[in-house]
Amino acid sequence: THSVRSTPCRPFDFRKLPRVSRQEAVLINALHRYLPPGVFSEDLHHSLEAAIAAELGDFSFSVARLLTVETALYLPTLPNPGLYLVIGLQPLEEKGFCEIDMTLAHSMVDRLLGGKGEPLRTHRALTELEEGVVSFLALKILAQFYERCGRSARVHFRLQEICSSPEEIARFAPKNERMVVLTLQ
Repeated sequence: THSVRSTPCRPFDFRKLPRVSRQEAVLINALHRYLPPGVFSEDLHHSLEAAIAAELGDFSFSVARLLTVETALYLPTLPNPGLYLVIGLQPLEEKGFCEIDMTLAHSMVDRLLGGKGEPLRTHRALTELEEGVVSFLALKILAQFYERCGRSARVHFRLQEICSSPEEIARFAPKNERMVVLTLQ
């Protein structure tokens, strides 16, 4: 016979959970309410990975964190130059923003133009041609949202503009408001 050693159970300390304000809860609930049905589904997740992999090769992503921040405090922390997709949320006036890491962006552009996906050794903004290549991939991704989430969704995503600095996207973001930040890896 052999003995099984048990570990004593310790109660969970609920006081250490992060606090969520009413304003943050309202903001995150609005995100869920206005996004198309099924946007957080596994089917959409796999379809997005497949669409990107078809263009770039092996690709996967996962949600790393979701938080709310003050717009005026967050925007100055973003890299300059950077790559920021401004996403229209028709019929809403609000805009979504997608920041893409510059090393990843340059690798994607190289891959889409027939290279091996090599990142640049210098940090610089994208050229107009490179922005066009990123736009192509962004539109393919947004098409997946439309195809998978239905035509009757409350919000439809549109690529409105590509910006290269936090100052450029600041004109779309109300300064005295909170915004939801969804980080993907």
